[in-house]
Amino acid sequence: MPPRHHLSRAPLALVLLAFAAVYFIWGSTFLAIKWGIEGMPPFFMAGTRFLTAGTILYVGLRLRGTARPTAVQWRSGAVLGALMLTWGNGTVTWAEQQVPSALVALMIAMVPMWMVVLAGCGRAGGAGTRASAGTWVGLAAGLIGMVLLIGPENLLRLVGVSAAGAPGTPTDAGGIAPGPAAALLLSTLAWSLGSVLAGRMALPRSLLMTTAIEMLCGGVLLLGMSALAGEPQRLSLDALTARSVLSLAYLVVFGSIVAFTAYTWLLTVATPAQVSTYAYVNPVVAVALGAAIGGEALTARTAVAAGVIIAGVAVIVTFTGKRGAGGGPNGAPGSGRGPEGAVAVAESA
Repeated sequence: MPPRHHLSRAPLALVLLAFAAVYFIWGSTFLAIKWGIEGMPPFFMAGTRFLTAGTILYVGLRLRGTARPTAVQWRSGAVLGALMLTWGNGTVTWAEQQVPSALVALMIAMVPMWMVVLAGCGRAGGAGTRASAGTWVGLAAGLIGMVLLIGPENLLRLVGVSAAGAPGTPTDAGGIAPGPAAALLLSTLAWSLGSVLAGRMALPRSLLMTTAIEMLCGGVLLLGMSALAGEPQRLSLDALTARSVLSLAYLVVFGSIVAFTAYTWLLTVATPAQVSTYAYVNPVVAVALGAAIGGEALTARTAVAAGVIIAGVAVIVTFTGKRGAGGGPNGAPGSGRGPEGAVAVAESA
């Protein structure tokens, strides 16, 4: 793993360009997913994306002389690919059929909070650093923001209880309907669990090679899910639009290769706390793009929820910066390790 350098030693223009890629490309992938599934079934689109990106990245790394992964490393990559891409990103892609991309991005902003909870569970009963008071404040803020975003009435229906105490049905009053809300919560949990487990698994020393094998394995599993769901039978060339095809190409080239390469390089020149700021910048970008060019309404409730969630994530990132903070399952896999074994690698879409 390359040594970490001080931020000031790297060319400022290159550092700014890399941060811009991580902030804005990953923030835009939520809307790109929304447009991509306009003409393609969700699991097929996601599987094609990751299998293509993983193949390009793997072949490129091997041509540059990066060591071939061992059988044990491939097994680890398959487990992480299943958790973070098949379950994590696949669920996000499916949910965007019913949920605006901006709301999905805000739900995915909950990942750093899951990371703190899971890390705390992993240290239970053993030596380790307990979550600080500031971290708990951030967690509380994030949970309040999530309740606002989903909607209290939908949360009741999510657990099968209506305001009258009887089984409920989805509501049109706003927020996120129970089914997609549950799917997105499970998605963030799967991504976070994969990030935590990755630090304990045998993986290639190269972060990019780890990413490549996770994308390859996750892509194959997603295409398998697509086949089981009967998506190939529903795929029609007549349904493909120029926007959906271009969105898929954008996700492959920029979302899964360019931005992730920039992220990996930033890990060698900046601190985990600096790099992990993307965890609360990406949702802002996603909300702005959804409202500006995605035709998504920005309601007062969404705006308030966004502010509360992003503030909570900012507090958590600040108080856990030395350990790193997880990203979200919107598109790029993660190794769970930075150059110092601290940062959970993730793309927001």
